[in-house]
Amino acid sequence: DTGATIVVGETRLSALSSLAVRHGLMDRAQLASERRTGATTHGDTVFQMADGRWMKMSEHPTSDGGLAVIYTDISAVKADEYRLRQRVVREQDDILHDMLDNLPQGVALIDGSDAIKAWNDRFATIIGLKPERLNRGDGIHDVLRQSKIGRAIMADGALVGGCDPSSLGCQREVVLHDNRVMDVRSHPLSAGAFVLTFTDVTERSRDATVIRESKRRLRLMTDALPALIAYVNNQGYFEFANRCSEEWYDRPRDRIESSALRDVMGADEFEKQREYIDKALSGQPVSFEVEQVVPDGRRRIFTKSFVPHAGEDGAVLGFYALEQDVTEQRRTASALKHAYRHMEQRVFERTRELTELNDKLQAEARARFD
Repeated sequence: DTGATIVVGETRLSALSSLAVRHGLMDRAQLASERRTGATTHGDTVFQMADGRWMKMSEHPTSDGGLAVIYTDISAVKADEYRLRQRVVREQDDILHDMLDNLPQGVALIDGSDAIKAWNDRFATIIGLKPERLNRGDGIHDVLRQSKIGRAIMADGALVGGCDPSSLGCQREVVLHDNRVMDVRSHPLSAGAFVLTFTDVTERSRDATVIRESKRRLRLMTDALPALIAYVNNQGYFEFANRCSEEWYDRPRDRIESSALRDVMGADEFEKQREYIDKALSGQPVSFEVEQVVPDGRRRIFTKSFVPHAGEDGAVLGFYALEQDVTEQRRTASALKHAYRHMEQRVFERTRELTELNDKLQAEARARFD
């Protein structure tokens, strides 16, 4: 009994909520919420009482134009709903935790105050800490300073090389004391929060080093050859060019690689050799000799071989080009041929002269004896 007085025929429905607030059955915030959600319209309204109980108010119009209002205590229903929601949240948390623990990366969620809010076991393993030494709410900087690996990651006092992880996607690779290579990345979230990921990329880094060294050796070898060696992809762009290419095309290598073959050769020369280029890109190896105007305006003679490069599925990915300037050889061969012909002509003429002289001497000798 709250002491509230309700007079039949006089108390209006709109005054019931005010009476409930006045006598402690509802608070003003709940009353405002009820009014916002439409408690004055026909239908059902759900609200919470000041003592924590949940009520459902159902309005039903009567035949004489009035309104029958029924209040039902649904606290048990709301409690069941709350327990169900809690169970769903716990199940989702368990699923998320299981998913995080099965990731190959170490993952940590950091809030806007740089406090660690969640992490997976891999995170603790990577930074070299026992899980029991990690506590929700610990500062991420303090956590990392507890281990040698964490201190190496923060060698310059910053998480990701001075980049602001709460507003930018940051990345850095750190070489640890045991020569492992760790990839550290940040992924910004809302309200200054961010996710840190730690990935062991030692094998990938070693592979990249091997590839870089192989490329370096390849360049050293191809740069030492007196021939143009290049690779052109199936889109018609250079992906590789040796030092000889710089000399022949009169431009630095970085202006050849990633440039279109047509642009480097020039449209006229490209069109003259297009037939062979198309054959190579269709999978046919070709070899040919062509006279070509080089960038300095000289006409040079080249022998060229285009060898197609096909992928595992047989599709042509591009072609390798081997080109040699044979201008001097051709000129030498032409000069030798000319000299040979001249020598043949001189031998023929000298032989004829000798034959004529011999015939003359023989004729004189016969004349004397006759």
